[in-house]
Amino acid sequence: MFEKEVYKYTVSCGAPRAGRYITKEVAMKRRFDKAEDEALKDTYPLEKITAIVIEFLKMIGFENPVSLEIKNVTDFLKPRIYSKSYNQLKEKYELNNRKHLIWMKFTIDGYLGVVASSDDINFDMTNTSGKIISHLNKQWRQDFVLVFPLPNIGDKERSDIECGIGNYLIDKEVPILDFYSHQYK
Repeated sequence: MFEKEVYKYTVSCGAPRAGRYITKEVAMKRRFDKAEDEALKDTYPLEKITAIVIEFLKMIGFENPVSLEIKNVTDFLKPRIYSKSYNQLKEKYELNNRKHLIWMKFTIDGYLGVVASSDDINFDMTNTSGKIISHLNKQWRQDFVLVFPLPNIGDKERSDIECGIGNYLIDKEVPILDFYSHQYK
């Protein structure tokens, strides 16, 4: 699916993960350390982040990529079976699956916190990204998420695109506080 020049962005770069050779504590320490480094950088304007993502989506073959600045996120935060908003996006943008979304959440002070995909927008402070935000003494901006619908793709492409967008943003020097959020392969 991907041309040679964009394939490199869709490959994970070794996110610290607890497992056979590394403890959960060591993995989180590495993520905290990276988050602290990212937080030393200047924030990146939302419109530039959006433009970079649109550029990447065009590079991988989306003809008219769409970005949505969702300012009323309440329905997205409901348990998946009760949220109608994901189904509405699926119908409006002709998605094969309601999980075919890239979403990004930001901190109150303007940092990009997470590049994620699926139908699970949240501001949970007990998951990895929430722990990172707490560690940095920051708070989520809970009245806004940036969403990119991904029509005409399969589930495998969704995770490749998520990884690619995050890595492309990093390549463009956009700080991401949960630096490894998109690198779970």
